[in-house]
Amino acid sequence: MGRRFAAFLVLILAAPARVDAQRAPNIPLRAPDSQLDVGMTAIVSVRELRDGRLLVSDRVENRLALVDWRTGEVATIGGRGQGPGEYRDSGWLFALRGDTTLFTEPTRRWHTLDGPRIVRSLPMSYPLSRVFDPILFGSDSAGRVLSVDGFRWGESVALAIGKYQADSLVVMVAVTAGDADAALVVDTIARIAGPGEQACSPFGRGVRRGGAGGGAARTAPPCNPIATAEQPLLFPDGWLAVARTRPYRVDWRDPNGRWIRGAPIPGEPVPMSERDRCAALQGFPFERPGDCDRQQLEAPSWPQELPPFVAVGRSNSAPRTPALFAAPDGRLLIRRTPSSAAPGTRYDLVDRRGALDGVITLPPNEAIVGFGARAVYTIRTDDVDLQWLRRRPWP
Repeated sequence: MGRRFAAFLVLILAAPARVDAQRAPNIPLRAPDSQLDVGMTAIVSVRELRDGRLLVSDRVENRLALVDWRTGEVATIGGRGQGPGEYRDSGWLFALRGDTTLFTEPTRRWHTLDGPRIVRSLPMSYPLSRVFDPILFGSDSAGRVLSVDGFRWGESVALAIGKYQADSLVVMVAVTAGDADAALVVDTIARIAGPGEQACSPFGRGVRRGGAGGGAARTAPPCNPIATAEQPLLFPDGWLAVARTRPYRVDWRDPNGRWIRGAPIPGEPVPMSERDRCAALQGFPFERPGDCDRQQLEAPSWPQELPPFVAVGRSNSAPRTPALFAAPDGRLLIRRTPSSAAPGTRYDLVDRRGALDGVITLPPNEAIVGFGARAVYTIRTDDVDLQWLRRRPWP
């Protein structure tokens, strides 16, 4: 115990010093080497296969597709339904061993793919898919996946309420994901701060009654649509990153369970303007805010400052793609919250000491959606909301 404490203390003391935010270099992405000529609607997840082809999940089109960059062909994988090789709702893709991929539906049905083929569909009763949310927090080459669950702490006992309005989240890792025949092993490895009860839940937050004329009930008291939680991410090599919010920093956990505490990432807090609140109510990206309900704009649930990042969500008041990405060189990318004053898409690039290596800035209508072995994939949204997928060399 003494040796462990001493080693942990050395790691804390060796954490990188605070750096002037103005010195963080801007890292331009290289020009695309391929661009898909077929527009999509709502890409939420991609997964590169070893031969360079790309699995793409589009939530609005409800489609799992295979992109062949050499030919430009886009082929649909599987079919709609609940039979073998079929899915009801397209969801999220997580790389496991080799070319094996875990594909999770919003309905909590899980599938495994071998290359571009769905080879197994787990039953709805599969315990892990019932415990873990379908939007997972990464996966590794050992077949493990990461999830969080939430609690709100009362005077005497903790109330399990899910992660969307929880005060505290537990980070859980499970092995043998996607294998219904293997023994289920789930381990809790950390506790992180949740978004709190002022956050908007995708499942609603109460109702307000209609007037004396018996009008229909409508949803809920004003809430904070960009309330965010601290977020973990599991890397393919087993490392775990945790993006903290107060202060904004990144802590790391190596595969042996050793924690490295990062120093606060430099930068001045951004005050939240009324225009920011209106744009947040209308969804991402933050641009062209229109008229917003005055009661919602003046609700006390709004924070005084923009959070450093915003969690992925199912609703239009949160971005569809993750806030955290694992770069192939082992660094963490964090998509920063945009503002009316700076509406561009910005990513902080953080190394495994918790130091800020640089900043990547894209136009407001472009965002990163995933990585391959030597590529970064971005989507550009045009004026009619079609998305165009691009492949760029990394770094």
